Amino acid sequence: MKSSDGFIKRGFSVVLFVLFLSSYGCGGGRTMVMNRPDNSVKAKSVSISIDNATVDVPEYVTKYFDKYLAALLYEGDPNSDVKIVSFHKGPELKLIYKFIQYEPGERVARYFGAGMGSGEGSLTVEATYYDNNNNKICTIQAFGNVTAGFFGGSFDIAIENTAHEVANFTIKNFKGF
Repeated sequence: MKSSDGFIKRGFSVVLFVLFLSSYGCGGGRTMVMNRPDNSVKAKSVSISIDNATVDVPEYVTKYFDKYLAALLYEGDPNSDVKIVSFHKGPELKLIYKFIQYEPGERVARYFGAGMGSGEGSLTVEATYYDNNNNKICTIQAFGNVTAGFFGGSFDIAIENTAHEVANFTIKNFKGF
């Protein structure tokens, strides 16, 4: 009986490990600048708000993107041990975003067609920046996707990649020291 107990425990551990890995996936992101930013605008604070989406996006995508973007800008990368705060909440810079493209893809197709584009999920956000006088500074489109992963990878990867693109652009172009 003792040997079967060990077998069951090892089997259970393997199942838990595979389930843990199943949420991870591969993907990437990119940013397209629609009009050149005024690099003279630097800020120590930023406010984030959402505009009406041009596509239907599930509520969990909206909430997760908003929470993750805020964490990146106000608290540092949630997936990193090093927390570097880039901005405080405030009115110096206004970032207004809206979802302009959403394709959840098919997780099963990503699993079986990993690396071949099958079932890819993607998300595109348009972010517009305003100074504290409500003058438009610039607009970007940030794209993130998930292409593969254990059990097809989670769409959360696409959301995180898109948020990283917006946050990185914001920090690089508008962070005041």
